[in-house]
Amino acid sequence: MLFEWNLYTIMSMEYTDDVLHTSIRIHREHNVFDGHFPGNPVLPGVCTLQIVGELLSKHLNQMCLLIKSDNIKFLSIVIPAENTILNYEMSFHSKDVNLLFVKCAVTSNEVEVFKMKGSYSCQKC
Repeated sequence: MLFEWNLYTIMSMEYTDDVLHTSIRIHREHNVFDGHFPGNPVLPGVCTLQIVGELLSKHLNQMCLLIKSDNIKFLSIVIPAENTILNYEMSFHSKDVNLLFVKCAVTSNEVEVFKMKGSYSCQKC
């Protein structure tokens, strides 16, 4: 995992009613915030998207890589001092042997900050 234990820590992960519910804690001291942006730190959108693949990979015990996105929306900025906890909710189903269709919504402080739909290629590690 690229960011787990460095940028974030998983607080809980539960799969119920065909939805993967995961809460993570953002590490506000991570050096990505030094450059994005100095004096006004914001979680880069690409990190939010990368975490989707990492959480999916961890849950399935497979390497899952985004290969196509039908829709990615960054709805609100994630300020690490204010948005320490992010809640990821993912539903997914198989399109093919190694292909998953994923829908994900991310909230913080009860505000939706990100949502996406995409296809992931998954392979055993």
